[in-house]
Amino acid sequence: MGESSLVWLNTADIQSVLDEVPSLKPLVDEAYNYLRGLFSGEEITIRASRDPEEASPDVLVIKVTTNKEFDEADNLWQSFTNDWWLPNYDRGGDRLTILLDF
Repeated sequence: MGESSLVWLNTADIQSVLDEVPSLKPLVDEAYNYLRGLFSGEEITIRASRDPEEASPDVLVIKVTTNKEFDEADNLWQSFTNDWWLPNYDRGGDRLTILLDF
């Protein structure tokens, strides 16, 4: 299986968020490294997103798109959530979201 790479979808907007909140950079790197260990060969993207109905600042969204069977992907996702995401969630300050897509 091939190695996953983090694909930046809107580079300028992502960089703007990282410049505004420098503490997100190491968090994004750590999340990506953990995810690629679990979802090797799967597409992992990052984008900056803003809710048009709210005055909230941009957030970074990391999305893992998988072709794995649901049960296998769900088990890996639960492992990621329990072992890494929940212990690190507060570090994102509501500016990082991580999703799994089938």
